[in-house]
Parts: sequence; C-alpha cells; structure tokens
Amino acid sequence: MVFVVLAAVQLLSAALFLFTVHRLVFDENYYDRDVRRYEREGITQASLRAQDTAAGPGMTVLASLAGRLAPGSLVVRRIPILAGWVVSVVLLFALARNRPDQTVVPVAGILLLVFPHTPLSMATLLTEGPSLTWVVVAIWTSGLGRADPETSTSTPRALLTGLSVGLAIWFRQYYLALVPAFLVAWWTSPSRWRVWGCFLVGPLVTLGAYFYIWGGLTSTAARVGTNFGYQSHLGLDFIRPLSAMAYVGVYALPVLIGGDWRAWFRGRGRFLPLVGFLLAALVVGWERSVWGNGPLATMIAGFGRIGRFSRLIADGALTGVAFTGALVLTSLVSTSRRALREPFAVLCWSFILFFALEQAAIGGNVPYYERYAHQTILFGSALAVMLVPPRSMVVTIFIAAFFLESQWILWRNVLGV
Repeated sequence: MVFVVLAAVQLLSAALFLFTVHRLVFDENYYDRDVRRYEREGITQASLRAQDTAAGPGMTVLASLAGRLAPGSLVVRRIPILAGWVVSVVLLFALARNRPDQTVVPVAGILLLVFPHTPLSMATLLTEGPSLTWVVVAIWTSGLGRADPETSTSTPRALLTGLSVGLAIWFRQYYLALVPAFLVAWWTSPSRWRVWGCFLVGPLVTLGAYFYIWGGLTSTAARVGTNFGYQSHLGLDFIRPLSAMAYVGVYALPVLIGGDWRAWFRGRGRFLPLVGFLLAALVVGWERSVWGNGPLATMIAGFGRIGRFSRLIADGALTGVAFTGALVLTSLVSTSRRALREPFAVLCWSFILFFALEQAAIGGNVPYYERYAHQTILFGSALAVMLVPPRSMVVTIFIAAFFLESQWILWRNVLGV
C-alpha cells in the first residue's frame, strides 16, 4: 500500500509539473535540440547521425513523435516520458504480487520512486525514465522476478526479454551491462544455449544499429566533443567504477542499516569499515572525488564553506560510508546461498558488477552524474532487501528524507533556485 501511495503522489506531482511548467528545465535544453531536429527532418539515417547528445536516440525519437501531434508543444513531448513511468509502476506492482517474499519489490520500488531524481525524470525530457521502463519489462518477461523462476527457461520469453533489453540500450547505452547479467542469471537453465541464442537477438540488433548509424556506441558529436563540449568514447577511467559502487553503497545503506546491522561486523566483516575508509582516504588523498554533479556533491560543497579542511573531511566521511555499504553488500552476496542461487538475486548482483566494469571503459570528460544511479538503484535495493530484510524505522526515515529531497529537486526549477 505504501508503494501505491508513494507512486501516486510522485506521478501526480510530476504530472502537475509537466502540465504547468512550459519551459525547458534542468538538462532538457541538451535533448530538445535533437527532439526538434527529428520533428523537423523525420527519423532518417541523416537525422540520427546528426544527433548531438551521447545517450541513445530512443527518448528523443519518442518525444519527437509525440511532438508531431502538437508541433512546438513541450508538454506533449514530455507526455510519453510520464506514460513510461506509469507502465513501470504497474509492472513493479505486478512483480510484487508474484514474489513469495513480499518486501523485496515493494521496498526496492519505493526507494526507486523516492530517489532524488525520480520525479524530475518523470516530468522532463530525460532518458532515465523510458529506458527503465524497458528494463522492468525485461524483468517481467524473463520470469526471473516471479515466484517460480523456471518460467525463465521458455525461449519465447527469452526472445521478448532480449528485445526489451535491446530497447533499453537504445534509450540508454549503460544498460548494455544487462546482457551479461541475464546470461549469468540463466547459467543453470536446462536449455541454456537455446535461451541465450534467443535472448541475444535484441541486443545484437541494437548494437548493429548503433555501429551502422554512428560507427560506435555514442554519436559522432559526442565522440569528437562538438556537443556541448563533452566527449564520450572508449577509454580507461578508474574513478567511474568507484563512483558507481559508491552510489550503490550509499543508496543501499537505508536497507542495510534497517536490517540486522550487527551481522555486518561478525567474523571478517568487522574489517569492512576499515577497508572502506582506507579506500576513501586513498581516493580523496589522490584529489579525486567519486561524487559527480548532484545533491551529494552539493552537500559536500556546502561543508566546504565552513572551513579549510571541512570539504575534505565531508568528502572522505561520505565516501568511506558509501564504500563500506558497497563492501557490506558485496560480502553478503559472497556468503549468501540465496544470492548465489536465486535467479533474480543473481541478475541483480551481476548487473551491478558488470555496470561498474562497464564504467571503467568509458573515456572522455563526461562526469558520473548522480542521476546515473537510476540505472542501479532498483537492482541494488532489491538485492539489499533480499539479503537483509529491513525491520526498523530507519528505512522509513530515509524514505521520508529522500521523498522531500526528490520534490525539492523537481520544484526548485519553478522557484528558480
């Protein structure tokens, strides 16, 4: 019931914003140029090759198709984004009804809904919403999220899952990590090779389209840096995977704290905070930060105004806590029979692992924005709930704080702050 109420509130708030704010906000100006081009020139090979933004063309194409119904209307362009979130919420509710452990999907869904950037991604031209819709569709069609995961061995289900994953990648390339994650989750399937073959059709078609149109996974403009000064290409970056894991750790922390936290420090686990803070000290001492643009980076910058070393201390403390959370989750996965055997749990930790490895291969100067945690929060939260079921008011407090922050991030665009 809490999930349904929060979903209704977040969707209604996003709808109110969508229909009342008739100007570009946040990063919409980056995407609107491509949306207008597709409206004007149609969906052609030439217009696709001319795309400015580095993200897949799925959202901009979708928004432009809606925009043709009312040329020049920003509101109409945004409507498919909100509609995608409605589909995601309905499917998450359906998944919750098909699991024996009723807390997993609802709590994970709640943390997704109150994630600070969620209402903004519901109401504006951002890619996170529609790409996530296809991820939830993939989980649903795969059968991995059901009480009886044996249905996942069906080859028609595998084909539909692969097509859904391909569409998710068409909206957001980061979901490429779902491909090996599903393959690992289906490792013990009795018809593994047939399932894998059917599944891979969708991702391979999508990757083929990317290389045919752009000659790579990102647009030409993104690779050469002519789009807003940012470059994105294959490379090597040691900080991005640490950023990905830090955000997993910090947003999984409410569930971990709300569970049996004393179990963290039994046996080898008692050294995890020490390792987490030592790793944080190395990163911060290297004069690098794992926190890209977003609320957490803003909070650290606010501490920096207090005194000379306050920013360094705040950055180190938050990074240490986040790394500890990620290490605790990793430790729980490696010692839990359930995490190593249940297909949905395997899908969750596999995706997080491959997502972090994927980030290491991204070169250029695009920061790891906090809203990229949208890609991992559902999987990280679901995994945390499965391993450490929350039993205290701590989770409720975090949910309330995240909810207020999410509304502030959305409506501050109206207030101009």
